Amino acid sequence: MGKVIGTLVTLGVVALVAGGVVVGVGYATTRNEEDSAMEKREEVLEESFEDLKIDLDRSNIEFKKSEDGKNRVVCYEREKAFSKVEVDGNTLKITQRDERPWYKKWFFNWGWVTGDEMKVTVYLAGDTYNNLKVESKIGSVNVSSGFTFNTVDVTTNTGSVTVDANATNYIDLETDTGSIHSTDVTAATLKAKSDTGSVNLTNVNIANDIKVEKHTGSLNIADSHCENMDVESTTGSVNVTRTTADGYMNVKSSTGSINFNESDAATLKLESSTGSIKGSLLTSKIFQATSNTGVVNVPNTTNGGLCVVKTSTGSIKLTVVGE
Repeated sequence: MGKVIGTLVTLGVVALVAGGVVVGVGYATTRNEEDSAMEKREEVLEESFEDLKIDLDRSNIEFKKSEDGKNRVVCYEREKAFSKVEVDGNTLKITQRDERPWYKKWFFNWGWVTGDEMKVTVYLAGDTYNNLKVESKIGSVNVSSGFTFNTVDVTTNTGSVTVDANATNYIDLETDTGSIHSTDVTAATLKAKSDTGSVNLTNVNIANDIKVEKHTGSLNIADSHCENMDVESTTGSVNVTRTTADGYMNVKSSTGSINFNESDAATLKLESSTGSIKGSLLTSKIFQATSNTGVVNVPNTTNGGLCVVKTSTGSIKLTVVGE
């Protein structure tokens, strides 16, 4: 047994050293080659468009208001890793090509170390557009305020997502690894999904439903309003502050507390497997509260909408403002 363990440890050390050598050599090679230098390229768009379709491999992208009334795209990129910008029909399309060797694509995207990350900035002259669709493998996405789209659809594998633009229809935000932020937004529906990273919604006013799904990270919703809200969290706290729903709020957390602060809905269902449920509601409720392990403290009211509260391990403490 001792020999086996010794062999495994030796192999692990060898692999670690070899990996370090590969990374070190690759980094030095990449930094010394011409294709590692960052270059600025700007394209002024003469054609009009209503839709935007973006597909990037490893670059940050930002949408900002044009100050000179012209649509243009500014790219900070490398010689062999660059973006193609074109207006096709009624759609602005930006796609990325990376002609570097595979090891540079995989190991040596060193922008996060050197501060010279590849970046695409889209300056838009108009206020309203049809559909915005962004797909990004590695890189952050930032859509600034001042725009109204019909739909906003953003997906990234690794990188944060910030959307402060309005939508007449829906906003759909998804990231595997990275946080999601949305502030001062109106839309018909809003969906946010993050596997690893926090979700932060502030002053969002949604005519219909807010749906949030997150696995690891906190969820913070503040000063917001919707018709209905569905929240499902695997690990991390859920914090709802000064937020109301005309219909229902369903909040489910596997591991993490649920905290309400001056928030409410016509009916509520709050459930946590491991974590406390506490806070303050705005109106009276008919409470059905149970905890397998923990103290339950809710108002003894007999009027209002139904509030079902369950936790397996954790306490329950809810109050009604003014009572």
